[in-house]
Amino acid sequence: MIISDEHGFVFVHIPKCAGTTIRKFIKKFNCQKDTFYGIDNHPDLGRLDLAHIPLFTLREHYLSDFEAMQIYWSFAVVRNPYYRFVSSLSERIKNYKVKFIEQCSEKEIRYAILETIEYLTKNEHCLLSHEFIYFQKQVDYIKLDGEQIIESIYTIEQIDELVADFQSKIGKRFAKPFACISSRNSNRSFVFRNNFIRGVYKTLRPKANSLIQLLPKNIKQRIWDWIYVPTHKRLRGIFEEDHVQAFIRDYYSDDIILYQSVLEAQHS
Repeated sequence: MIISDEHGFVFVHIPKCAGTTIRKFIKKFNCQKDTFYGIDNHPDLGRLDLAHIPLFTLREHYLSDFEAMQIYWSFAVVRNPYYRFVSSLSERIKNYKVKFIEQCSEKEIRYAILETIEYLTKNEHCLLSHEFIYFQKQVDYIKLDGEQIIESIYTIEQIDELVADFQSKIGKRFAKPFACISSRNSNRSFVFRNNFIRGVYKTLRPKANSLIQLLPKNIKQRIWDWIYVPTHKRLRGIFEEDHVQAFIRDYYSDDIILYQSVLEAQHS
């Protein structure tokens, strides 16, 4: 979360919703420094992911910041719950299994999904541990006691609209605002197409990156499309299994409604 007393805004960082990228562009306005960043020990909550604190925890343990949120312009970005679940699992495997999801066997991925579903089912209405915080429901960052607290909600597909509103609110412009996520692929997470390509690319980096950046945009995009593939596409057979889909529809039912309502508001 980022709070700016000078410009009167609060950015609520929902896990796996492009928040890290957005934070990079607006952190210079942050008056809280590192208060809401990183993982640290909290006297009452234990190990806590400070960047991703849901509203009910904020109100109970960070009351002054919660009150600022109600005074200032607050905004957040939401994401298609299906894609977010895939991205969240990928993030957890990377951070706590110490490998990339495309390096895992199907058995390992299925076990990670089962482990996650079991944990979430047992801890549905509470603050999730820092290891599972990526799976915290999006509505926990938007609503409190059934009431919407966050003033402006955008989908990842609406980054350009967010940029325009943000610049208008603070009276400043960015030369290339949020360019890396303002694209047709902004709602997806990516993995290497296969481990052979990963190996070759890792060997050639960073020279490969420097050369690719010099190429025309359309050629550059073709190369990236050859190197990477959306995570959900490569692992579709696993994430589209009936029990996984059923869990997402049930557990994230409020998130699905929230996401659809934001999309509908965009087109109304």
